[in-house]
Amino acid sequence: MTKNKIIIIALVLAALLVAIFLVVGGKMEDVLRKKDAKNQEVINKTELDKDKAEIYEALVEVKGGEAGDVIAVLPAGHEWSETEETSYLILKIKLTLEDAAKLTKPETKPSSAEASAGKGNKNEREMRPPTETIRARAYRLKIETLNFNPDEIWKGQPYADKIFDKDLIQKK
Repeated sequence: MTKNKIIIIALVLAALLVAIFLVVGGKMEDVLRKKDAKNQEVINKTELDKDKAEIYEALVEVKGGEAGDVIAVLPAGHEWSETEETSYLILKIKLTLEDAAKLTKPETKPSSAEASAGKGNKNEREMRPPTETIRARAYRLKIETLNFNPDEIWKGQPYADKIFDKDLIQKK
């Protein structure tokens, strides 16, 4: 085989590789573009849903700890354990995602830099300011306004069919 034929074959192979790369690369760009568009749709829907009220179920402390403190907030229809059903008050509440999230957040305050020095890794310390927990919960539910006997929760949930609104929430 002559030197010219080898060069021509190499150029043809190189052209084929470039063509394949362009076709596959173009399809990959389309796939990535579609994936980005879908992710943006999810982000936009989440932003819209953030302010939309949904029905949640709150597991609420009635005796020990601080009565009215919310242990957990889950979407309506959650299957609670027998222990949860007989030990805590379970209330259905119409809330936004933001309100549901704040029911289980602690009350915190900024702490001094000296108190947090050395805690966590360097990136964590740089990303969020140091805080100190004041209370286990910043918010509670005003269960004292409800007419039920906490000592009889074991007999059944007194408000299984009632849906409350966010007026039951109180900042501590």
